[in-house]
Amino acid sequence: MDDGRIVNLYDFAPWGENPSHLLLHRDAAIENPPQGPRILEKPSEMRWNPTLAQWTVYAAHRMNRPQLPSRDSCPLCPGILELPMPYQIAIFENRAPAMSFVPGEMERPDTTNLFEFKSPARGRCDIVVYSPQHDEKFAFMPLENIYALVEAWRDRYREIIAQSDIEFVSIFENKGREAGMTLDHPHGQIYAFPFLPPDLEKQWAQTQAFWDGKRGLWEKILEKELRDGSRIIAQTDGFLAAMPFYARYPFEVHIWAKRAGVSSLLEMTPQERRELAGIMKNVALRYERLWPDAAYGFPTLMLMQQLSKQAGAERYRFHIEFLPLQRSPEKMKYRASIESGAGTFLADFLPEEQAAELGAVEPKEVELPELLFD
Repeated sequence: MDDGRIVNLYDFAPWGENPSHLLLHRDAAIENPPQGPRILEKPSEMRWNPTLAQWTVYAAHRMNRPQLPSRDSCPLCPGILELPMPYQIAIFENRAPAMSFVPGEMERPDTTNLFEFKSPARGRCDIVVYSPQHDEKFAFMPLENIYALVEAWRDRYREIIAQSDIEFVSIFENKGREAGMTLDHPHGQIYAFPFLPPDLEKQWAQTQAFWDGKRGLWEKILEKELRDGSRIIAQTDGFLAAMPFYARYPFEVHIWAKRAGVSSLLEMTPQERRELAGIMKNVALRYERLWPDAAYGFPTLMLMQQLSKQAGAERYRFHIEFLPLQRSPEKMKYRASIESGAGTFLADFLPEEQAAELGAVEPKEVELPELLFD
């Protein structure tokens, strides 16, 4: 890109045909080869919180990023700001990243500097543009396009997690303005961290604690959901979607990989990635159709949870967490004092009852894309 950032462009077409933008993108890559990681003059800062033993990232420059621009000035539409060329899927470095590449080794806090330790905010922040169509929604995208998006996520994950300074890569989406979305164009993000964020650190600790040499935490969670059956929303040979027994958010759905050893997108077979696209669309469509006339539009957080670099990471299980922020057609779910300040969630629902409500919404069966990428 003009300012040294890198953009990854993904196109697909039926076998034997060239994707419509392939030659244009290849020419652009030849004319504008990547020059290495962009180095910011003044990167963001991380400070260590000794009361919680975790990092806080300070990125003051993000205060000036675009905030719900009009359609004719949307920076993600082709030809307006960030993406001058036509595209099917585009992934590029954030213009105002919370974390960025910083040369050198990262220092860790120790007992001599816990109360004043700070460090440059190392990492990566990408924008993932799902479609060139400004008004398209993930749930209503053609299934083949969602499948291509899964392949693009996997490709970018593979590239980022291989970098020596990255410990964890989060693929996520803030759907809806109430969920923190600042651009209406269909998109998500990828954040790469030099450390395990607190919730993943806890999940990894529990994964290790429950491992008995053969089975562990995730096998037992899957077994319970399959045995109970009352919270299941949809499933395929490779994936199970259900409201977990321990759900914290209203209509919270998790999609778990069924096969042991699938700790990230990288271990999935082409068929499993095909099924992942189908079951993600199934859940997203149910959300859209649960309260179709509600004013809020069912704002939802989506996070892919996956690990690759930890010794024994194969014991972890890839899963997607959908965290809706709407608890009824007229009411939002807010994290109040006890939840935000003390960390204990208060739920005014039972997962079994909400699972029955969501399970009654179409589509009942998971449709798979006709394509199968190698």
